[in-house]
Amino acid sequence: MSIIYPFVGLLPQHDLAKDICSPPYDVMNKAEAKEMVSNNPKSFLKIIRPEVNLEEENTQDNLHEVAKHQLNEFIKKGYLNYSKSASFYIYQIIDGTHTQTGVVAGASIDEYDQNTIKKHELTRPDKEKDRTDHILAVGAQTGPVFLTYKQDPSIKAAITELTKENPQIEFKANDGIVHKLWVISDTEHMRTLKESFKKVPNLYVADGHHRSAAASNARTAIDSLTHVHSYEHHTHFLSVIFPSEELKILDYNRVIKDLNGHSVDDIMSQLSNHFTISSASDHFDTVKPSNKNECAMFISDSWYKLTFNKSSASFNVVDQLAVSILQNYVLQPIFGITNPRTDSRIDFVGGIRGYNELEVRCKKDAKCAFRLYPTTIDELMEIADNNELMPPKSTWFEPKLRSGLVIKSIQKINQTTSKSS
Repeated sequence: MSIIYPFVGLLPQHDLAKDICSPPYDVMNKAEAKEMVSNNPKSFLKIIRPEVNLEEENTQDNLHEVAKHQLNEFIKKGYLNYSKSASFYIYQIIDGTHTQTGVVAGASIDEYDQNTIKKHELTRPDKEKDRTDHILAVGAQTGPVFLTYKQDPSIKAAITELTKENPQIEFKANDGIVHKLWVISDTEHMRTLKESFKKVPNLYVADGHHRSAAASNARTAIDSLTHVHSYEHHTHFLSVIFPSEELKILDYNRVIKDLNGHSVDDIMSQLSNHFTISSASDHFDTVKPSNKNECAMFISDSWYKLTFNKSSASFNVVDQLAVSILQNYVLQPIFGITNPRTDSRIDFVGGIRGYNELEVRCKKDAKCAFRLYPTTIDELMEIADNNELMPPKSTWFEPKLRSGLVIKSIQKINQTTSKSS
């Protein structure tokens, strides 16, 4: 059973939504974020990437206090307004012919802690702490956790009915992706959604392991405070819940910054122990793996196709993943990368950037790159059901959710003095 909670959300002024709503905080570097904000001073990046507000030499400020100040400024200026009552929200993303529609709701931290909201990745303590400090300082959950579930007919029927009306917010982002939001405040409609989700055995974290862990940490910290009464809704976390059948996962590729002391010939020789190697042209189809036993390698200005020559059928579901085959038979034994989570010699490139980005990186700051076959949503859910873990950076979901479309406060709101939309 999955319990979801309505909440009073902070929403962008509808005619400013395109300017305010931003990509997630962790899909761009600092320079890219600063450039986005310089071109658009209303960007929500000012809150989720507060360093963009500071001069380069100013490194002493508490960044999370800067984020809190920026959020308050957005509210004072009317960029963000509270919904009139506790509500659910329906979020639809349209990327060309691809459409996915989910429910924005509070997801239970108790269910997360008890692992009925299932995970598939480890978290890093430093990133957990950073996100926890952000929630506590800002007094809000500003980035949604991306959850998924196995489709239920009653939820699908309810969402189909509720999205027949015009959305309260709709905009096309600069990348051409359309984002729509419906505010669901009718008592009967909310009851239908809540009861329908009770039939869902488990929710799964698709993306946002650090944000969900931080919400749990923040809840523990708040419960220990003497002024805990000044908080509300801190026992559930901001989530967008999409059915698994509507999700799209792209490849999550690797670039390696050195050859671990090997020559190219040495690497080819060692690879031949486990892979059949063939030359490939730079045509898109020839460097795109067709299954998880294939990958493409760019080294010494040339592409090669690597075909795993062992039968992976007897492997467990984790070891069958393309990212696992690469890690276990290439990155660790040849390149000496035993922990890709912490090794500074490896970097990760989302498939949305295209295979040519791997070539660019190899000409700029890397020596070798690997293009992989994407992990599937069924593999993700099976691994989570088995209480196993994927290697880091195994999935790249597209399209990305926009931050700033719905924000969830965890401090009590005075609805008589705050603006509502």
